[in-house]
Amino acid sequence: MIIYITGNKYQTYNLDTKEIKTYDGLDTDGIGSIAVHKSRRYFAVAEKGDYPNIYIRQNPGYKIYRILRKGTECSFAHIEFSPSGDKLVSLGGKPDYTLTVWDWRNERVILKCRAFGAEVYKCAFSPFSDDVLFTGGSGHIRFWKMAQTFTGLKLQGEIAKYGQLELSDASGWQELPDGKIVSGTEYGTMVLWEGNLVKAHLVLDRDLKTRLHKGSVEVCLLDDDKIISAATDGYIKWWSLQEIDAAEADEIPEVAISCLKEVQILTENGDPAHILNVVRGNGMWLINDVKGRLWRVNPEDFSSKVVFEYHSGEITDMAMSDAYNMALTCGEDGMVKVWDYTRAEAYYS
Repeated sequence: MIIYITGNKYQTYNLDTKEIKTYDGLDTDGIGSIAVHKSRRYFAVAEKGDYPNIYIRQNPGYKIYRILRKGTECSFAHIEFSPSGDKLVSLGGKPDYTLTVWDWRNERVILKCRAFGAEVYKCAFSPFSDDVLFTGGSGHIRFWKMAQTFTGLKLQGEIAKYGQLELSDASGWQELPDGKIVSGTEYGTMVLWEGNLVKAHLVLDRDLKTRLHKGSVEVCLLDDDKIISAATDGYIKWWSLQEIDAAEADEIPEVAISCLKEVQILTENGDPAHILNVVRGNGMWLINDVKGRLWRVNPEDFSSKVVFEYHSGEITDMAMSDAYNMALTCGEDGMVKVWDYTRAEAYYS
């Protein structure tokens, strides 16, 4: 079972039976983000509107369990539960970009501050600690710690200093077991950080500065003794954790690393997945695509198929058929789709 946002609603989709159930948002302007608790007993729905709420719902049944109020002005851009499951972090969207850490069971704000002055895409906890967080967005990545000071508990954030490197948007990163961080860049490379300083700029060829991917690196994941990267070129690649962790620049920041394995996710027509996000589940991976596609991937042989396909942005116009269960939609992604709206499936685009 998966859960995802569709406009002012969210839907559940049973991957085996293909049954879709639709649920309404409660605030006025749609839904910004959804997060599932590690126990699978709860999930959080962060909405949009005038000072929207975050609704913590029970699973099964979807009954409202807790409500988190006044975490942002207009919309939530991203939410996530902490590794222990005791905390939740939320990121407000434009204009405030407020970063809030919640004791969600007690509906209480632990800490709250502005994440950054420019657009912020994502917030995340460290996989190893409830007290370490990361935010990334337009031209920046920022490293946060919850620290006890003379005036009480504070969120202390350090902006990454790119030094000789060109600034990059950041939406994918991974903390390593020793505290270093590796993050993707929009130029198809990765950066290894120690503190907030560049330890190495990771490329395939140091002299030529050859990119690791031919697209923006949107996903960095830890996989035992390997780091996985995934990008908008449709490739998923595996790299040695030991090699990355030991990388250290000298007079130039570029350090070459070797690709251990790669697969490209393609449609039957050879169109690559423009990967935005990867979720690893039990016996399957799910991939979210820039083009609005959701892919199901077999982690054994990495065979893949598109589970369903929606517009990747706003729907700009729609027409309904008088004779059939059919609707035609136009989107800001440039696509025209014909839908069987009784099954919520597009059968032509």
